Amino acid sequence: MLIVARDRIHQGYRLLTHPLYGNFLPNQQPFRTILLSAPGGTPEIDPDSLYLIEEALGVFRKYEGRWAIPGQLPHAVEEDYAVIDFDLMRESLRQYGFCFSIDAYCGF
Repeated sequence: MLIVARDRIHQGYRLLTHPLYGNFLPNQQPFRTILLSAPGGTPEIDPDSLYLIEEALGVFRKYEGRWAIPGQLPHAVEEDYAVIDFDLMRESLRQYGFCFSIDAYCGF
């Protein structure tokens, strides 16, 4: 997922959220949402977005083979992690206008 985000950044997308939000290491959280904005006009690489995603990839490489991966944990545990991921993203979703269709779920 981080590699796909990096590829998009090379196409002019910008990070809206930090790829390592919530201070979870790759072996601690199997879900990680990243919000990107699509390029407008002539796509240019955002150096800050590229730096952050490359740093995140470096952190993930340090934990290679020890990642928490969806499908490897009990379903109830994965649901808990998914809720944590969503709760951490809730404010960003609201800030960027993504919660309009899930307001009931967002609890707004």
